[in-house]
Amino acid sequence: MNEFSEVITPVTSSTDACGSSIAGTFWRATDPSVRSPGHLELAKQASPSLTVSPSLYGIPGIVTIQVTGDGSVAAKSESTDPGIVVIHGELEDDIPITLLEARSMKWAGGLTREKQKQRFEGIFAVVGAHLDNVNHHFEGLRVRLQTKAVAFSAGETAAPLGRVAE
Repeated sequence: MNEFSEVITPVTSSTDACGSSIAGTFWRATDPSVRSPGHLELAKQASPSLTVSPSLYGIPGIVTIQVTGDGSVAAKSESTDPGIVVIHGELEDDIPITLLEARSMKWAGGLTREKQKQRFEGIFAVVGAHLDNVNHHFEGLRVRLQTKAVAFSAGETAAPLGRVAE
C-alpha cells in the first residue's frame, strides 16, 4: 500500500460499530490457502469475535491408538491449534481486515475441519489493512473520538473540541 491508499481504522469494543455483525472471508495470516466464510461480531464492552465455517484448522484429534498386551489402550493425539494467531479477511466490498492476537475459543460440528464451525476472539480488529502483528509501525495517525456531552455542573456541558468553555 502507498501512503495515500492506507486507511486504517482500529475497531475495539468502545467504537460506534457496537452490536454489528459483518460478513466476509477469513484466513490465518500464516496460511492464506485455507479460507472460510464467516461473520465478525463487534459489540460494546466485548472483544471482537469471529465465527467461521468451515474452521480454519481442526480440533486436536487422535492420531494413533495402541492396545497393549494387558488390554490397556494408549491413544496419542496431536494438536493442530497454533495458539494465538493473526487472522486476515476481506469484508463485503473488498475491505481488508485484521483480527490481532486471536485465540480459538470454540469448535462445534463434526470431526473434520470441513464440518466444523470455529469461534475466535481477538484483542483488536483493524479495518482497512492486513497487519502482520501488533508491532506494526505506523507513519501517521488519524483519531476520531466520539462521546456524549459530559455535564460539569448543573446546566453546563463540555465545550466542542477545539473550543474553550467560557
